[in-house]
Amino acid sequence: MKDVNKAICYCGLPGDQKKNMLYCLKCKRWLHEECVKCFDVPMLLGDRFYILVCSVCNSGSECLARIELKW
Repeated sequence: MKDVNKAICYCGLPGDQKKNMLYCLKCKRWLHEECVKCFDVPMLLGDRFYILVCSVCNSGSECLARIELKW
């Protein structure tokens, strides 16, 4: 996770590599899992297989999609 300490989440706190965080594709901001409102189930530790556009970039609602893994 590059520049996670410089990233500012919705909550205003910096990133933490020990926490699950998601990356907004548009604004390049890292967001804490607990600050992203559209999750149905908790993330697994280190699971970063999501595409996110934050509510700031998406005019009020988050857009989150799980990347389908094909093994």
